[in-house]
Amino acid sequence: MIIVTGSSGFIGDRIIKKLNKSDVIGIDLNAPLTQSYRHIQTDISDTSSVAHLEFDSGVDAIVHCAAIISPLKCQADPHNAVKTNVLGTINMLELARGLDVSKFIYMSTGGIYKNSNPTDIVNESWPIEPRGIYGISKFAAESIVRDYAFNYSIPSVALRITAPYGPGMVRLNSLDRIPDAISRHTLIFAIRCVRGSDIVMPIGGEHTVNYTYVDDIVAGVKCALDAQLSGFEAFNITGGKNYSILELGEAVKSLCPGLKVNIGRGDLTNGFNESDPMLSRLSIKQGLFDISKAREKLGYKPIFDLKSGMERLIEYLRGNQDV
Repeated sequence: MIIVTGSSGFIGDRIIKKLNKSDVIGIDLNAPLTQSYRHIQTDISDTSSVAHLEFDSGVDAIVHCAAIISPLKCQADPHNAVKTNVLGTINMLELARGLDVSKFIYMSTGGIYKNSNPTDIVNESWPIEPRGIYGISKFAAESIVRDYAFNYSIPSVALRITAPYGPGMVRLNSLDRIPDAISRHTLIFAIRCVRGSDIVMPIGGEHTVNYTYVDDIVAGVKCALDAQLSGFEAFNITGGKNYSILELGEAVKSLCPGLKVNIGRGDLTNGFNESDPMLSRLSIKQGLFDISKAREKLGYKPIFDLKSGMERLIEYLRGNQDV
């Protein structure tokens, strides 16, 4: 049996969809998106509630996705961000101790690294320098996972993902709610494609992001579940290429030929128009995230390039949810 926290969120829900649902228990503060698996609705930051959870059969692994992932929400309410992202992780590690699980997988973030330039190669030894409450809380939680791995012999893996996108990143009934994540241009461009609205940006085309299709992240989770590891290991899990926003525009243009796409050069490090999600500040600049360690130790092989991933996101937004 595998516990997946954040099971009603973007990545947690996708993980459950790709696993054998009879072997999964979802935990989330919100109600489940579907009723096809056992779901426990609880707040992972509530220590007493987590401590009193009971399970009918043995739990082999915990995949911990639950977190407040919005940098803006974390900055606006740092107490809640730390409570959920850090205390919530401690509570799940304590649960892992009590259940004597064989693996704890923590969904970390590439946002913990120091900013890099497009020509840089970012491996797991790249300097750690998180920015903002979100990045700081995620690195604090990852550090605690590492400590538990060594002090309590819980084999643990941190998957440092970056810029996830794909079906489910926003619900079909809330397409105008653009998240403040660095992957937001994938959603904005896909929505514009579906609505037939042109993509015009006076600046930002040279800003680079390691966009990662959600099913490649799920593949990384599956590899981590299957791998024979001890202690603690951290892995970059990305699509394997660093894309510019200009390249993202070109991919969408090839999928929606009738669309006008005009993107200026420069980056969005300082922002251009904070009232427009397409032109507001992107605090993270990225070099190429090196995934060779994940390839060698996990057998991880991402299969989605930007065009194929965007094609599936566009189909989802058109109402085809079976993608």
